[in-house]
Amino acid sequence: MISVSSAQALIDFSAGLEERKPLAKLQIEGSVALYNILHKQKLAYLADEVGMGKTYVSLGTIALMRKKQPNLRVLYLLPKNNVRDKWVKDYKSFVEHNYLHDDLIVRSLDRSPAAPYVICPTLESLIREAALGNNQDIFICTSALSFALGNDEDSIKISLKKLKSIYSGNTDAIEELLQSVECLDDDIGGELSELKKQCKHLWARAINRIMPKFDLIVVDEAHNFKRGMSSSDRNQNLATILGTLNKGEQELVALTNKVLLLSATPYEYDFSELDNQFKLFGEYALSEIDNSVREALLPKYMVRRLNELDISGIKHTRNMYREEHRTGQLAQVEMHDGQKLFAALMQKRISEHLRENFAGKYQTGLLASFESYIPSTLTDREHATFDGDDEERKEDAKDDSVIGQLINSYQKEFNHMPPHPKMDWVVKQLHEQIYKYGKKQLIFVRRVASVSELKRKFEEHYDNDFIGEFIQNDAFVREMHRYYLTNKYNGLVDMDLESGEVEKTSEGECASDDFFAWFYRGRNAYIEKIIDEQKSLKNDGRWVTPHNFRQKVAQRSVMFELNWAKLLRQQSGKSYSNHHLRGYAEELELVDADTDDQKRFQVAQFCYLRCLISDISADKKLRQTASKLYKYLYHTNPPKISVTDREKLASALDSVTFFEQANDELNELFPIWGEEDFVHAILNQEDSLKQDRAIHLREILRMVIGYICRVDHPWIDLYSIRGEKNEQGYFVQMLKEQKQKEQKSELAFSSYNILRSITANIDLIIKLNFSDAYRKDHGDLMRYISSQIRNLQSSAGASGINSGDRSPLARRFRMPGYPMVLISTDVFQEGEDLHTFCDAVSHYGLSASPIALEQKVGRVDRIGSLAQRNISINCTNASDHFIQVRYPHIRESVEYIQVQQSASNLNQFIKNLHKINNDRQVLASDVSIDGQLSAIEPQITDYLESPFVADKHFSEECYFERLHTQSHLDSLKKLQSNIEDAYLNGERFEITSKGISATDGQNEFELRAARKSNELVLSATSEAKLDEDFGEIDLLNDLKTFSNCHMCRLLAKHDKTKLRYYRNVERLFTIEQVEFPYTHQSIEKEMEGSAANFESVDLSESLEEERANFLDYHPELRLMLKPNELVFGFEGSQRSQTVYTQQTDEYICFHTLAISPIKLMNKVAPHGELDQEMLLKYTVERNTIYDLVDFYVNSDEGISVRAFLSKSESTLEDWLRTAYRVAREGDRLEYLFSDEDIY
Repeated sequence: MISVSSAQALIDFSAGLEERKPLAKLQIEGSVALYNILHKQKLAYLADEVGMGKTYVSLGTIALMRKKQPNLRVLYLLPKNNVRDKWVKDYKSFVEHNYLHDDLIVRSLDRSPAAPYVICPTLESLIREAALGNNQDIFICTSALSFALGNDEDSIKISLKKLKSIYSGNTDAIEELLQSVECLDDDIGGELSELKKQCKHLWARAINRIMPKFDLIVVDEAHNFKRGMSSSDRNQNLATILGTLNKGEQELVALTNKVLLLSATPYEYDFSELDNQFKLFGEYALSEIDNSVREALLPKYMVRRLNELDISGIKHTRNMYREEHRTGQLAQVEMHDGQKLFAALMQKRISEHLRENFAGKYQTGLLASFESYIPSTLTDREHATFDGDDEERKEDAKDDSVIGQLINSYQKEFNHMPPHPKMDWVVKQLHEQIYKYGKKQLIFVRRVASVSELKRKFEEHYDNDFIGEFIQNDAFVREMHRYYLTNKYNGLVDMDLESGEVEKTSEGECASDDFFAWFYRGRNAYIEKIIDEQKSLKNDGRWVTPHNFRQKVAQRSVMFELNWAKLLRQQSGKSYSNHHLRGYAEELELVDADTDDQKRFQVAQFCYLRCLISDISADKKLRQTASKLYKYLYHTNPPKISVTDREKLASALDSVTFFEQANDELNELFPIWGEEDFVHAILNQEDSLKQDRAIHLREILRMVIGYICRVDHPWIDLYSIRGEKNEQGYFVQMLKEQKQKEQKSELAFSSYNILRSITANIDLIIKLNFSDAYRKDHGDLMRYISSQIRNLQSSAGASGINSGDRSPLARRFRMPGYPMVLISTDVFQEGEDLHTFCDAVSHYGLSASPIALEQKVGRVDRIGSLAQRNISINCTNASDHFIQVRYPHIRESVEYIQVQQSASNLNQFIKNLHKINNDRQVLASDVSIDGQLSAIEPQITDYLESPFVADKHFSEECYFERLHTQSHLDSLKKLQSNIEDAYLNGERFEITSKGISATDGQNEFELRAARKSNELVLSATSEAKLDEDFGEIDLLNDLKTFSNCHMCRLLAKHDKTKLRYYRNVERLFTIEQVEFPYTHQSIEKEMEGSAANFESVDLSESLEEERANFLDYHPELRLMLKPNELVFGFEGSQRSQTVYTQQTDEYICFHTLAISPIKLMNKVAPHGELDQEMLLKYTVERNTIYDLVDFYVNSDEGISVRAFLSKSESTLEDWLRTAYRVAREGDRLEYLFSDEDIY
């Protein structure tokens, strides 16, 4: 048990931001409550509302557990790939920004996670990582555990043979099932289904045996398992893998005894759904008892808090700052007489059809006519007419046939499609919201076909009504616009894009969806042809294609550069002559062709930084800052220079970039650039990592701004001033005019607004869209940014058909600017944050489930959302910024009944979860067209309270042996200094966003947290310099020869297309280490030393006294000391491992056998030909993910594990800890290979 105050000493969820402190208090209380629940119970359930940061609260709990238990191992089970990726991103962000200390347990010195983790996208990768070792946290989607099989015998055979090749246990059962498949009668479908089920079960059992045990399993969106383990093969297989399937499975191993479930919507109908979830994960406390007893028990396991906003002193729960339009002008479709007639006819026919064939009932949302008259395409049907995770997704619309008959009849009579009043009205209404008021829109549909049709209609409004305002003064673009509108639907514009002359560019490619995508983005053969014709007639700079003008702005102009040298010159007063600058230009590679303004500017920046770094008369702080800038900008990627540039370097330093000019004329546009900002954020910043981040941030911002100006709406404005003498000045003037119009409320959507929004929210944008930006090399940064948000256009659509584009699409929508509308089926119901610049949701297609409705609105109702940001600064008119939720429908139709029912279900669902008049009525999923018409229930606007509060689980106790104190920090700094003095020959480690490193000319040194322990690792690495034919002829023998001749470890890393080998030596240090008898020479000795001269030694007497202390710290172990041997016993698995001891005058070696030569060859060369990839995986690649120990090919051509210690640099405690590492990893590898316990 721990107290809130003790946790606050470790974690700050506000990240220092005052406005987040009220929510941060809730979050730390949640983390503590869950920690204390898990201290007493097997299972805890976090059910905080949507958007309250459940991921972060859970990560806080995990951090507290890891602080108590540094070797904590966690399995994260996540519903979808995008959810998994978000967890990983949030994990890194939490450790960096919310965990307070570099304690080497949770956070490393470079503020990255200290505990190693791995992402497993597939079942195969999970098995591979499990085989590689048990020292990593694992992130995996539950969908990867579904064992997809085809409906044929061959699929089962292939799957079983694959299983046999990777898992040597249970071969009898595999062979028996293979035999059954061989004897299968082709006509018996049921038997095939049963064999498929058995095959999946064998896979699940094998994974259960292969997987390591975890100290905690985290399950996100746990409500997906509300139907229990018997409802699907997926759930049964998951229960088998976890070892919770209670069906006499004697061989199953429980993978954990602690489970943390998460869901904002834990149950929908009643508590039996919670019981199903509990049982699936091995907790039976809610089984076989009444709901009243369950309700009384739940507070022992569950924590649920509600998000609140304080608006003018009044607390508002989430339902109070949402404005739901269930009825009224913003919900009820207006129709003219022609639309009313056709809609009435459609309703009559559908009602008759439902009464005749379906007893007058249908499931909410599953009538196509409410959304679209377009029939589902074959592609739609392959992915299901309706998207979703429930069984309903397999259904087709019950009114498809009626729609088809009416549409055909109408087209035959009038020669065009009939009007769809709801679709046309919604598009018109929301288009006004988008471009008149600048409001992004999120629209949820049920039909896959509705996505493309709605998207097309929005694009037509964009092309016909919006874009014209921006091109009215540009004759060439107007002509292209006319051509596009004329030929959009006759195939010509698509032929323009298919031309062989057109190629994909680094910043996008053309598409025919809307005019922006066709004309402004990428390359287009028709446009290039027209431009070439005009250029031959006129010598006018305006005759340039969007593609070519983009290339100029991106690659030849200084417009979107940062003039760092000017800021340094302003502070130092140091100006250097062209002659002085040229001296450093001589270092650069010469090119024959004349370079452009941008490259000349970069050369000048390079030379100025080098001059200042070398100027001993300059201020030390300025020189250090210049050095940091040089290393980040140019050290690994120096610019090139032409002969003609040498005389222009000094003048290039005076270039005025867009950021300078914009700040002069629009002083609030880029507040994190300029002299004052430079002094405060960079020059006077004493924290090296914060200074590094500040430099990176400004480079990231300038690249994002430059990129958006070339590929988003601002590109329309920028292209319009092409050919002007001062294009940059004209662009700034346009932004000034847009600002003035915005201040007069005459303009809401503009380039100015987009750029201002990016700058004001750049930290949030980086966190959500460019989370790896700080760790990218400068030379790779622009490529990374463009890869994250490429191919922008006015609208976007998402369904199961384009599932691979889901996360990129979400990133695009999380930016200001295009796309302004996102139309999605249920695929965006969970997992993606879409709240940064959107506060409006429309339920165009209704779901039967109130959970689904709540989850969908939750995409925009989250911490730091646009609505919350606007409300916090506009309390007096806060209601103008409430989240808008629309339920568009035709009142004079059956659709009214389903809106009525959905509203009732949603209200009842809210009552079920909160303390308001809870009569627990049954929720309905089917709509009866003959049901009684009544008024649609209004939204609940009462102040809500949760029955599952956190403070019941608080404690005044604190069981942490040591909180992170200043003395601990001082010890860490002293240890780092000692390591530098001992090993780096006067050099110092540099802390950057990419880690802590140094070089002594021969070796690259890295300082990092040890994996799964609160120790520090010094890792020295250098190129192996092996023979060119190493591994080409006989890899097994080459690896054996190397390990026999060298003490150092051999590592293998993939460098793009090539495998590179490195020598490696590592040292482990404890924080409390006081004595430091280490030398730089010991690293070199171990790098070059031979392993051939070691002889057996008896250490049993020497280690006897230390043995007791060691076992006190490791009560889960047994240890017998024998002559020349240490025998470790592992209580949990009832296994043991023998470690042998050898020595020379200077070193001790601990080694153990793991894989016999016969078993190794059966695995890596089952048919005589060596599988080099597999051999590398178990040896030199395995060395890259383990500290200190070496997995090597021994002289018998089996695999052993070893570690060396310098006698002068180690203690008896070090000897036992190292021997234990060797035993543990050797035993694990042996278990993975054969499930036996020989060594």
